[in-house]
Amino acid sequence: MTMRLAAAVVVMVVVAAAAMSVEAELSVDYYKKTCPGVENVVRYHVAKALKANRKEGAALVRLIFHDCFVRGCDASVLLDPTPENPHTEKTAPINIGLAAFELIDEIKAAVEERCPGVVSCADIVIYAARDASILLSNGHVHFDVLAGRLDGRVSRAADAQRDLPDSTFTISELIRNFRRKNFTIEELVILSGAHAVGVGHCSSLRARLTAPPEQILPGYRSLLAGKCAAGEDPIVPNNVRDEDPAAVAATIPSFLPKLRKFEFLDNSYYHNNLARIVTFNSDWQLLTEKKARGHVHEYADNGTLWDEDFSDALVKLSKLPLPPKAKGEIRRHCRRLRIWIEEMAMVKLNAAAAVVLSLLVVVSVHPAAADAGGDWYGKKSIEETVRKEVEKAIKHNPGVGAALVRLVFHDCWVNGCDGSVLLDKTPYSSSTEKAAANNIGLDGFDVIDAIKSKLGAAVSCADIVVLAGRDASAILSGGRITYDVGTGRKDGVVSSAAAADAVLPESTFDFAQLKDNFASKGLTQGELVILSGAHSIGVAHLSSFHDRLAAATATPIDNTYASALAADVERQKGVQHTDNPAEKNNIRDMGAAFQSAAGYDAAGVDTAAVGALDNSYYHNNLQNRVLFKSDWVLRTDGDAAADLAEYRDNATKWDVDFAAAMAKLSKLPAEGTHFEIRKTCRCTNQNYYYYNMSHTQYCNRHKKLSNWMVKLVCFVVVVFMAAAAAMAGADRELKVGYYEKTCKDVEKIVNSIVVNSIKANRGKGAGLVRLLFHDCFVRGCDASVLLEKSEMNMHPEKESQANIGIRGMDVIDAIKAALEARCPNTVSCADIIAYAARDASRYLSRGGVDFPVPGGRLDGVVSRSRDADAFLPDSAANLTGLVRNFRRKNFTVEELVILSGAHSIGVTHCTSFAGRLTAPDAQINPGYRNLLVSKCGGVSPTATNNHVVVNNVRDEDGAAVARAMPGFAARVRKARDYLDNSYYHNNLAMAVTFHADWALLTGKEARGHVVEYAKNATLWNVDFGDALVKLSKLAMPAGSKGEIRAKCSAVNSYHH
Repeated sequence: MTMRLAAAVVVMVVVAAAAMSVEAELSVDYYKKTCPGVENVVRYHVAKALKANRKEGAALVRLIFHDCFVRGCDASVLLDPTPENPHTEKTAPINIGLAAFELIDEIKAAVEERCPGVVSCADIVIYAARDASILLSNGHVHFDVLAGRLDGRVSRAADAQRDLPDSTFTISELIRNFRRKNFTIEELVILSGAHAVGVGHCSSLRARLTAPPEQILPGYRSLLAGKCAAGEDPIVPNNVRDEDPAAVAATIPSFLPKLRKFEFLDNSYYHNNLARIVTFNSDWQLLTEKKARGHVHEYADNGTLWDEDFSDALVKLSKLPLPPKAKGEIRRHCRRLRIWIEEMAMVKLNAAAAVVLSLLVVVSVHPAAADAGGDWYGKKSIEETVRKEVEKAIKHNPGVGAALVRLVFHDCWVNGCDGSVLLDKTPYSSSTEKAAANNIGLDGFDVIDAIKSKLGAAVSCADIVVLAGRDASAILSGGRITYDVGTGRKDGVVSSAAAADAVLPESTFDFAQLKDNFASKGLTQGELVILSGAHSIGVAHLSSFHDRLAAATATPIDNTYASALAADVERQKGVQHTDNPAEKNNIRDMGAAFQSAAGYDAAGVDTAAVGALDNSYYHNNLQNRVLFKSDWVLRTDGDAAADLAEYRDNATKWDVDFAAAMAKLSKLPAEGTHFEIRKTCRCTNQNYYYYNMSHTQYCNRHKKLSNWMVKLVCFVVVVFMAAAAAMAGADRELKVGYYEKTCKDVEKIVNSIVVNSIKANRGKGAGLVRLLFHDCFVRGCDASVLLEKSEMNMHPEKESQANIGIRGMDVIDAIKAALEARCPNTVSCADIIAYAARDASRYLSRGGVDFPVPGGRLDGVVSRSRDADAFLPDSAANLTGLVRNFRRKNFTVEELVILSGAHSIGVTHCTSFAGRLTAPDAQINPGYRNLLVSKCGGVSPTATNNHVVVNNVRDEDGAAVARAMPGFAARVRKARDYLDNSYYHNNLAMAVTFHADWALLTGKEARGHVVEYAKNATLWNVDFGDALVKLSKLAMPAGSKGEIRAKCSAVNSYHH
């Protein structure tokens, strides 16, 4: 009896804790540890549903409003009526026609199978609405979803009827209704734009059937009257654009050209409203109030602005909380409550259950799982020791203060605040973070070592870094910058230069890259401007700002400053005896002579405060006298430029905001699975050596093991692992989330490196997409295309003529290096190719193409150029040959057309389309043919005169297109390589590069699909994603051997 009571108490505690956490803070990537990949699961099911029935998209967008506007975003709208509660929200008259419940059920079932009892139905509603908005708007509406909601336990029809705005409301009632939820008139207008999609019941628009002409276009009123007379309560499209052509022709023929086959979420609602062609009285009412009418005009004129504002409004809507003190849960099924008390009454709790539950409670508060916060070590003397050592170090060398502040950023930004930036290279890991190009000039390690020697093994190096950075900030600012630093961090055991170079923001980044980089760490644009102010101290090497002095790459910089800086760089080369000298970040610290030569206006700057951490950076930036491009680009954004001016004029505000930003930075959680408290900050503890030899630092091991023994053990481990990999076979089952337990952050790491690579060189994206096809279509997805020639194999696949111009291998190598540092001998190069192609597709399509990637492939050990020549389709093939080629890999004619759409991006060599240079007018637009001939230098390109041409005429040089085919000039874009359906438009206009492209028009079925995808970009996005998934599942030949390569360009041992 006692044990049962104890067990029951434990369960009650757990239930109570869950119920009390309704007000938990929402966050992006909330499920990254507990249910990684959940957003991919939702996105996949939403895309599949919209492909089958596009109206599901509008239903999902409507669902978020009808859920969140009642009792907050709690999925109460999903609950079915029961004998105990026969009148749930979904039964309310105002919720007539609410749909997509089955789709939510389908998503929930898939998520429960993956992560039982983890993801709330409330979060699924938000994720699904976001993904539907993306697909319905062709990617123009897009936002990050904050998650962490609980499912509500109350659902009443009366609440929905009271809180939701009625379609008959006047403008005053609408404004009052929205204000109760803290929404403005502008946001009322913005959210009304969702009526660009979906349908309404005639019972919701009866008032419009008798409205006077000044409120509704008579022809449209007649159309609605005819529709509503057809049954008891029929439905009508919200948007006249989506109406039946015959009905429109009979009533408002002038609208016939505006009709579409598919619903699109766009600003057409506002055009319709101004033309008095909207369905509900509440729509027309927006024109009766001056401010609301102004916003209707504003969004009618600017579709892009509405896309952005609608995204923001949905984010705000998704944050509406449950009522105070409301209880929540994670439902197992979205239509039913999870009744904990009733479930407990049915369970026979025995002593063993009580023990297990008690252990769960104990584990939940184990120190290893604690966040960094408070006085973890319980000794104020620790912080006093750190402060004294930092003061002593800065007194001895003032420059070390800036180094300690920089150290916090460069540690926490890579893998979280884990002290990994301190690790030295070893015989087994020669490229730690210190070796990264982005970490050139990093310093302060000796101070950290000195502090560690005082504090001993009880205090983590990660905590020392953030404490020292905090104290250095206080000292350098004269005590103006102070903030609390929580402790309790653990030290990481992984340190990779590749990861640092992939993650840390570069001095050459443009504003969009900086903003995206900071957003990836959960920091805002404002915090980007704030933390950049740290450039008021410290030094930088020439390699980090040489682009500012070179005429070809210089971003705007004050000419006198640039001249003075260039002269001083030459002088410093002699003084510092290096071609890469360091210069002070702040012109304030450069001395009076330099400032005079640079024409520096020191008004408002304390020039005597050399080395001070203050707001002088903002004075300098607004004078164009800053070192880095990444500093100057802050001026290119209106909001950021305003922040620069604000902090220039208000030093105290910057002190306070910088302190807050540093505190937030120091809380970035450590990533990875293995942590320790190091004995010395430059080396991991020797005990970790026995767990993972290739990533443990050597400095402590020589006391225990001789070098020959180390090498022997290494050899045995490598041989064993290679054998194990080979024994695993090439036929392992693929599954989404394959690396959840063995390398949890693999997809995050891949995505980060892919995105940064594309931002640096957009052409890399097309290369990665092409790489997947050229790998998988030969011997299955086995990364055989990556293998370099060797003495044992002089003709690998990449030497094939079919693979001319293939690229992206350097990105794959960078990803592999980062993953080997994180999870050695775990992730195959074949899987990396598949992940990278997905991420490149998503980025180049602005999120339109996205799909979950199953993992678990092995890397092949065979790579022959003759195989590539035999299996890859020829660019000069006719349709019969193409169909035969794709059928060998079990692909249909439709899938041939779908995958050909990848030619909307990338480049090709002239020898790959030589036949097009003399093709007849019936096969190619003559103007386009002339353009290609001019690009290729004639009609007979050779291997020695083989120019590169873009695949898509949209990406061509505008002047060249204007001369050769002026009708296409309007299609040319400044930003190249967008993965979209433009290929199909080009093909129908006979402006495609390859004969194999044009050949698709020669068969009835293939041509039909070309026309279909030219008309429907969203459909192609979905189908292209599905086709890439199918492509990524092509298996290696039966009986093939596989392995996990240590390096993607070479097999671990020569099997062939």
